Amino acid sequence: MSVYVQNGMAYPCFCTSRRLDLLRREAVSRGEVPRYDNRCRHMSQSDAQAKTESGVPHVVRFKVYLLTHGLFHNYKNEYVNGIEAQNQEKDR
Repeated sequence: MSVYVQNGMAYPCFCTSRRLDLLRREAVSRGEVPRYDNRCRHMSQSDAQAKTESGVPHVVRFKVYLLTHGLFHNYKNEYVNGIEAQNQEKDR
C-alpha cells in the first residue's frame, strides 16, 4: 500500500466503475451533485490489505475532511486556504 494509505491520509477504494456510475446516475436523477459515498473509507486495514494482496483492482482516494468556514482541513487538521465548497462529509 502507498505511504499515503499507511499514514492515514488516503485509503484504497475497491468500487467498480459500474457501481460508481450507478451512484452518479442516482444523484443526478435526484437533482444532486454526484459524489462518492465513502463506502471503502471505513473498511478495516486488514480487509483492505487482503483485497489488495489478492489482486482486487483499486484506486487510492485521499481523505477530505469537514469544511469549516468554507475551508478544507487536510489530514493534519490544518486549514488549506483558498478552497471553498460545500460540506462533503457528514459522518466524521
